[in-house]
Amino acid sequence: HPLFPSYQVVKFGIHNSNATMGGRGSKQKQDHGGEKDTNQMNETQEKQEEDQQEQQQPTSFPLGVRLSVIENILKEGKEKGLATTSEICYNVIKPQTEANKCALVDQIPDDNDDKLVAPATCFVSHAWSYNLEDSVDVMRQFEAEHPRTYFWFDLVINNQHDTSERPFEWWCNTFQESIEKIGTVVLVLAPWDNPTPLKRSWCLFEIMCSMNAGEKVDLKIRLPTHQEDAFIKGLEEGSESAMNALIGVKTEESEAFSKSDKKNIFKAVEESIGFHNLNSKINDQMRLWFIGEGQKGVKKIEESGEDVSENVQLAGLCNQLGNMLDDLGELKKALEYYEQALVIRQK
Repeated sequence: HPLFPSYQVVKFGIHNSNATMGGRGSKQKQDHGGEKDTNQMNETQEKQEEDQQEQQQPTSFPLGVRLSVIENILKEGKEKGLATTSEICYNVIKPQTEANKCALVDQIPDDNDDKLVAPATCFVSHAWSYNLEDSVDVMRQFEAEHPRTYFWFDLVINNQHDTSERPFEWWCNTFQESIEKIGTVVLVLAPWDNPTPLKRSWCLFEIMCSMNAGEKVDLKIRLPTHQEDAFIKGLEEGSESAMNALIGVKTEESEAFSKSDKKNIFKAVEESIGFHNLNSKINDQMRLWFIGEGQKGVKKIEESGEDVSENVQLAGLCNQLGNMLDDLGELKKALEYYEQALVIRQK
């Protein structure tokens, strides 16, 4: 195997544990004359019921992988001239798991010293149209702050051969329960001025699951490194189109590759939080993130060691932060940034 040369298929991905712990296969057939056929019929019925339950129930232990696993996938994709997560799925992951029709995580040996698979500590929400390198970049940022993170990354954790066979209820329960148990969700946001996840139904659904969990889940929003400078520049220039893209989320206008997925996600939203409330919550979250990133930008300039008393970039950034805080009713904080901008421009 290109990624894991000496692997043994170990069933521990998103599968129900009973499927591999002998729960279903341990039933012993009884042969007592005329009872044989009846027992076989009962066993068949029980097996069908268990199969149905397995299809509807998510795993009780969402697993994650070390960053090195995903970095190896990225490396192999690059060697083949591939970039997006979708391209790498169809040209790297699926061929390598074709023989066993399983998730890649099921083929990772668990007998090595550097444990590559363990209960997930971070759920990664991303768009499949992204370059995989952007998602890996964000995971590297998170890993630097939280060493030995185990990432729940659908490309690796989900079985890419039977995704269309799972009922939507299974996916719905899987995401909600997995997100709650993992406790941390990192949303990969790119491009910063027209974020793809805010237009994709599945990404918005994952955000909704995070919000539904309340204090159980810490939702973090991260930009790929190459987007950070562009974000600060756009912020100081007061990019109206960017602001609208970030705080003008309309879940009901989002898209999904599968029309049935889109229909089911919309139904789930309507039956729980509702479009208006979800849009409002996401937009509030994006405003707070926007302001937080702007404040980081101000701090970065102030701590650069350079004379910032006449720094026009800093003045523009402070002025825009003041505008956003003013809109949120944070008048005292807004005034502080307005005054800082004014002092610079008066020199």
